[in-house]
Amino acid sequence: MFLGLYLVTDNIMRVLQEYIPSTLYYIIHDFMRHTPQVIIGVAIVVLGIKLVMGKKREREVDA
Repeated sequence: MFLGLYLVTDNIMRVLQEYIPSTLYYIIHDFMRHTPQVIIGVAIVVLGIKLVMGKKREREVDA
């Protein structure tokens, strides 16, 4: 779903590029380019924390 939303937004931005100031376009473009990287990075960190916390709970139950 996220990829589809990203592609639709990217296509809309390409059309709007002709109608909005170039500075505003580049600000939005940079934001849209970095957003997926940030979301994936945060998801990896959260998943890692959950895995570590799950292992700690397993060790506490076994001990």
